[in-house]
Amino acid sequence: MTLTVHVITLLCLSSALSQNQEIRYCAPSAKTKAFAVVRHDGLSFNLDYVGNAKAAELMRKIGKKSRLTVVVTGVEISGHTIKVDSALAPSADTNS
Repeated sequence: MTLTVHVITLLCLSSALSQNQEIRYCAPSAKTKAFAVVRHDGLSFNLDYVGNAKAAELMRKIGKKSRLTVVVTGVEISGHTIKVDSALAPSADTNS
């Protein structure tokens, strides 16, 4: 399965959801270690350990973006967690 999703910080997602705030302000940085992703329909999922490692590596390479959209391949969804088996690559929708 392949998904195109927005990458955000997991900590910010939890805070935003509990306070009814918009998640668009949850852009990750090169120091972020725990990530979540949001589909275009608004559903959000936590990344598993492998996905977090791949997202952290990607963030170190590209730096902070106001909106980071990625294509995730090799995906298995289990509850509220996405298991990333294969790749995490920037999408053409990513803003600088």
